[in-house]
Amino acid sequence: MSGNQPPLNDAKMLLVDSLAPLAKAGVPILHICGSLDPWLDRDTRVAEKKYKELGGNLTVIIRQGEGHFATGPLDPKPVVDFIVAKTN
Repeated sequence: MSGNQPPLNDAKMLLVDSLAPLAKAGVPILHICGSLDPWLDRDTRVAEKKYKELGGNLTVIIRQGEGHFATGPLDPKPVVDFIVAKTN
């Protein structure tokens, strides 16, 4: 999402509303973002809350001190654990 797009909680944006089919299908979501990402609270947390309200499983991993384009965690174990847990 670019900085020029409305946040997920904007009434004009329907992305959050399109999470229902994924939650219903039981699709787990892993999202990695930086603690300095300007969209962390505005979009990520909104989507996380909505997905969980729909019964979905959304895990957020925060990279401290990184911005919008955070890379994977320094320790890959949380990602591997997520994948293993969701595929068993």
